[in-house]
Amino acid sequence: GLENNPDNFIEVPVIKGPVPTMIRETLNYLRINVVKERIQKPEDDERSIKVFNYPYQALEEAVVNALYQREPVEITVEPDKISILSYS
Repeated sequence: GLENNPDNFIEVPVIKGPVPTMIRETLNYLRINVVKERIQKPEDDERSIKVFNYPYQALEEAVVNALYQREPVEITVEPDKISILSYS
């Protein structure tokens, strides 16, 4: 991440357009590139355990709330956190 290693930085092109389009594209980017799933299969159980690194529903709520403020929003993804900064 940028905080611990300034050389480890990727800037995604700015997402522009109507608010619903920005929400859809932002969530799509986060779902594909950030949210990861790990499946654990216990030996003594027929069911698998699915674990996600970030809860998608929480990201969805935070992104929608930030973008509907109609102000610039900056989303920073670090190895241990996601920051959503609304300039309103």
